[in-house]
Amino acid sequence: MERLGRSAPEPLSAAQAGLLHLHYTELRRWNPRVSLVGPAEAENVVERHYGESLVGVTLLSRRGGVLVDLGAGAGFPGLVLAVARPELKVTLVEARSRKWSFLMSVCRAAALSCNCLNARVDTAPVEGLPEEIDWITARAVRLEDLGLSVLLPRLVEGGSILLWCGEADPELPESLEIKHQTHLMGSRVRRILQIGRSEAAEKENE
Repeated sequence: MERLGRSAPEPLSAAQAGLLHLHYTELRRWNPRVSLVGPAEAENVVERHYGESLVGVTLLSRRGGVLVDLGAGAGFPGLVLAVARPELKVTLVEARSRKWSFLMSVCRAAALSCNCLNARVDTAPVEGLPEEIDWITARAVRLEDLGLSVLLPRLVEGGSILLWCGEADPELPESLEIKHQTHLMGSRVRRILQIGRSEAAEKENE
């Protein structure tokens, strides 16, 4: 719990820390069967996974909104952000059935109201995907695999894609541009990119 507190950019309540500990306990229980995190990352899971996910809260408002996490996997960052920002309506999208089952199990145990979709977003709309999205999050997912043709029309004016990535900038379509970057503690290359519509694209939507 102390390590988690040191890794969080904002204070967590006792209830929030308890929910994340529940997630951690379930992660350790499921990991031998589902391989949610690799062996090399297990020792640093608090700092590398929880800490780096929690940095995303600094890029989210407290007014609520809709967040869709793609390739949600073990729950980083989407489930962690749902705990840290309970006012958000969070949809976790995971294509692999066993990882989706893990997310469903944790959300039930933690009484989180996340919508968990066992689906892949590529070129076709997915049933249950919100019609309007404020934030799209993705960690360890390439931008070209996000299904932008489906998602971008649903991104509200001023909405953002938050992409956890390494040193190389993704290749963006002309309609998107990097608005801001946040470097992650303890790494010279890992960062969160805040990506939004370019000025030209915003004017076209007016």
